[in-house]
Amino acid sequence: AGDTNRAVQLVKEFVESYPPRSVLPTPATSTTSSTACVAAAVKPLSSSSLPQLALPARVSLVAAQPLVRLTVNSKIPDTAIPPFLCFKDLEILHHRLVAQSETGSAHERRATKEALRFLTWVCKAYEGHLQRRKDWAMKRR
Repeated sequence: AGDTNRAVQLVKEFVESYPPRSVLPTPATSTTSSTACVAAAVKPLSSSSLPQLALPARVSLVAAQPLVRLTVNSKIPDTAIPPFLCFKDLEILHHRLVAQSETGSAHERRATKEALRFLTWVCKAYEGHLQRRKDWAMKRR
């Protein structure tokens, strides 16, 4: 029981440090997202243009003609997303809590079910905010 209690406490600390709403796009992250860099026009490189180049958060290739990319925009990872949790990250803890909820005293079972509800909320909250971020990014294109 001590291991699962400590694990749930760590998840709570993580959620305090990186709340689910932190994955939503903000004006600051929208200018540094990878999709903004991909949409930039490609200009020929000349020595006079070097001091005027504004470097994006990611490295951009510059050439006299458009460069060919063999991936779709939706497959390029968004590197501006802060840390988040999904069910896959919490699956083992979830299974241990489910097994623990079937044994022990009534008080322990209630506490375990409360921890399970919290884990469910965490997963769904991050999932929902990530979906909103994805929808926002798709609308920007």
